Amino acid sequence: LDGLSAGVLMIALCAFWIVSASILDTPTSIFIALWIGGILSFLYFNVYPARIFLGDVGALSFGATLAVVGLILGKAPALVIIGFVFIIEVASSGLQLLWKKLFHRKLFAAAPFHLLDGKSRK
Repeated sequence: LDGLSAGVLMIALCAFWIVSASILDTPTSIFIALWIGGILSFLYFNVYPARIFLGDVGALSFGATLAVVGLILGKAPALVIIGFVFIIEVASSGLQLLWKKLFHRKLFAAAPFHLLDGKSRK
């Protein structure tokens, strides 16, 4: 899952890099490029057998970086569009928890984005 979150963040940062390059924001473009390079090196050492793990510090810094880059660019609609995958994931998990609390049964057999995770391990 560390590789999955790093890959999704890298895709989101590539989109933000395009936005920052289009408005000629060089410092933010360099910051994003450095993050993408760091994620690529993390992914290199995270392939099986993993020699490095993300942990809470890495996961929280991923989210903070995504939010800060969106705020620095001043493009709130771009942040919502680019972060849509993250929004859907949180919404589906929250909806599943709420549904189970109210109706004492699951709404989804498995969380929609986790269906592929079990199939990839076969």
